[in-house]
Amino acid sequence: NVSPSICSANETLSTLKFAQRAKLIQNNAKVNEDASGDVTALQRQIQQLKGQLSFLMKHHSISRSLSHCEPRFQQSSLGDFPEEYDSSGEINMHNDHNIPSVQKRKTKCLEATFVGALRREKLAETAVRRLEAEIEQMSRLAQQREEDAQRSKMLLRFREEKIKRLELFSDGLVPADKYLMEENNALTEEIQLLRARIDRNP
Repeated sequence: NVSPSICSANETLSTLKFAQRAKLIQNNAKVNEDASGDVTALQRQIQQLKGQLSFLMKHHSISRSLSHCEPRFQQSSLGDFPEEYDSSGEINMHNDHNIPSVQKRKTKCLEATFVGALRREKLAETAVRRLEAEIEQMSRLAQQREEDAQRSKMLLRFREEKIKRLELFSDGLVPADKYLMEENNALTEEIQLLRARIDRNP
């Protein structure tokens, strides 16, 4: 005979183990502002999160399949009690009173299994939603860092061009009016980039 308490204990242990695995997936979305400028590192973190999400989605799919099979398994199992016969070939009615208790124990065991599967499914759904939100946040952060890197490169280019213009002007190779006009245009573009950076990081 299968004890319902043993089934419940096994399902509880299985659920707790899955919960522990889900908690091991750390939240990496809180990245230090100074240390998160490396876009490659952010993309690597995103790939790791996607791998964790794929694992949870696969486990979630298996859990749902098992949970949907439980009711059918329960219905088929309850009707599979062989009748006992005595030596004369007649049905032994002496043990009929044991059948309801066996059915009850099996029903409780199946209920415990089904409840455990539902708990694991809920844990998987929660972990999947958290990972999806974290991946989205990390993707936005990576995109923002990449845009900041591009603006920094442009500002550096403006500085280099400014130095070249100043050298040409100092050597008398560029007239003053042309130098001032180019300098004014360069400053206008630089101001626009700085404003865009401030708008992105108020």
